[in-house]
Amino acid sequence: MKIEPAEITWDTSGAPFNTRYRDIYSSHDAASEVQRVFLEPADIADRLTVTPHFTIAELGFGTGLNFVIAAALALRNARHLHFLSVERHPLHAADLKRLRTCCPESALPLLDELIRQWPPFLDGWHRREFAGGRIVLSLWFGDVTDFLSRLVTDQLYGVDAWFLDGFAPDRNPDMWSEATFTSMAKVSRSRATVTTFTSVGRVRRGLESAGFAMRRVDQSPVKRESLAGEFMRPGRDCLFPLRAQILGAGIAGCSLAAHLARRGVEVRLLEPFGAVATGASQMYAAQHSRLLADDSPVAAWRAASHLYSLEFTQGRDGVDACGVIQLPGPNASLDRLERTLACYQSSGDWLQWTSPEAVAALAGSQWRPDSAGLWFPSAPVVDLARLCTDLATTPGIQLAFSDRVDPEVPLIYCNAAGMASLAGEHHIPLHTLWGQADHVVFPDPPRTALLGDGYVLPRGEFGVVGSTYEYSPWDPEEATRTNLARLSSRTHIWTRRQRATRVTTADRMPLIGKLGDVWVSTAHGSMGATSAHLGAAVVQSLMMGWAPPVTPEVLDVIAPERFARRAQKKLRKV
Repeated sequence: MKIEPAEITWDTSGAPFNTRYRDIYSSHDAASEVQRVFLEPADIADRLTVTPHFTIAELGFGTGLNFVIAAALALRNARHLHFLSVERHPLHAADLKRLRTCCPESALPLLDELIRQWPPFLDGWHRREFAGGRIVLSLWFGDVTDFLSRLVTDQLYGVDAWFLDGFAPDRNPDMWSEATFTSMAKVSRSRATVTTFTSVGRVRRGLESAGFAMRRVDQSPVKRESLAGEFMRPGRDCLFPLRAQILGAGIAGCSLAAHLARRGVEVRLLEPFGAVATGASQMYAAQHSRLLADDSPVAAWRAASHLYSLEFTQGRDGVDACGVIQLPGPNASLDRLERTLACYQSSGDWLQWTSPEAVAALAGSQWRPDSAGLWFPSAPVVDLARLCTDLATTPGIQLAFSDRVDPEVPLIYCNAAGMASLAGEHHIPLHTLWGQADHVVFPDPPRTALLGDGYVLPRGEFGVVGSTYEYSPWDPEEATRTNLARLSSRTHIWTRRQRATRVTTADRMPLIGKLGDVWVSTAHGSMGATSAHLGAAVVQSLMMGWAPPVTPEVLDVIAPERFARRAQKKLRKV
């Protein structure tokens, strides 16, 4: 679904007005309105003191002030907050900046960080983390019915408080429906609250019919009243594990360990090979997914992985946001790159078209290509070993160089060795591929990463050239000749080579989710530097009863049991 940004104007008091719905987002005293309409009637401050993991779901993200003010309150109470919200027509980040004047000082750092992390205009989930992961925003760009459908199916950890902050019921009737209230009831915890600015009678009656005991809240002198209520029926009360153990301290395992630890889960990270970041996780990589120009689940997975990894790894050790230029190569013609741009260019400036002259200006004159390409200005080059070490030192992670697991603690396989014993049982076709990258010194190294027929990655005065894709291991000297041929006649001095294996599946998609009695995030192949982080967010969400930050269609193409399902389907046809 195409996401069209909000069409707004600003009145004389500085309040934003939506021209599509002919309604204001908030009055001129927006911060006070959040307190008296949404927070105070629901006793959010007091409830945060006794609930270590609090969940708020909101209909109508709008300006984001409800989120940043509630998040600031949670941080003052040293609590974890998961804030789920939906927005059909998101504001531009530039419009959010204009709201700083009405934001409380305590919430300004969160608003500024929200502006920095503001998602592109792509439909579906966008997950963002704040304050070291204690605040998580799961933002759905799209229709409220799709958002609630995802919560009913996937959000097993019930909602503690609802904020209904869509435009007025007569301006936005699709949101204020009986179906909406029924879905809210299905996802609510016992005694969940609901607060809303409106006091329309049919809204009050609809919520009462769904099981909320409603009351009117005096809002004079600003307006007559608003509504607040409490869910009085048995609710959705799910518990998540307080401990977990992960086998494999490569990029997949370290990222997942950090995701869980940042939510307050005690993690034991097990690595039988005696070091963090062995195998392919000791390499350098461009954090970049080769996007597809279609609307397939695989294309959605690649785009979501790229965008999520940019935010999750931003500012971490070993991550150099130098930008990535994708040029035509064996698997991506110029025509395909043009179609990719057409597919995503209306969503924002996170990827751009760049001419050969522009490439030369970005990368250096000696790196001028013969063709145009795609420019990913925020994409980094990653020293995976340093990033793994950084992630593994997240508070709450105990690192152990062992493969001894506790049968009483949930287990997650993030290594290929652990998966080998399960592959045959679950009809999973795993393949081991060898690869080599060569390190060289350039007199004038590229300033950005260049991808096309292989890659050249900048590392100061050095460069990393690669990578071979070996179905059976090559002679290392032959691999070096293949890599250095990518440099054509450019001057360089060869220094060393790195070899490692990657594990992938027959369909080149990773294994992420539940497999029998264990969880898995593995077989990321050559895209692990990017896909491991969204894979970690998916497994963490499923383990904790959260709606995962991908659609059901995407979950299907990464599900570990997909091969068993396909095998059963073939047997039924015989």
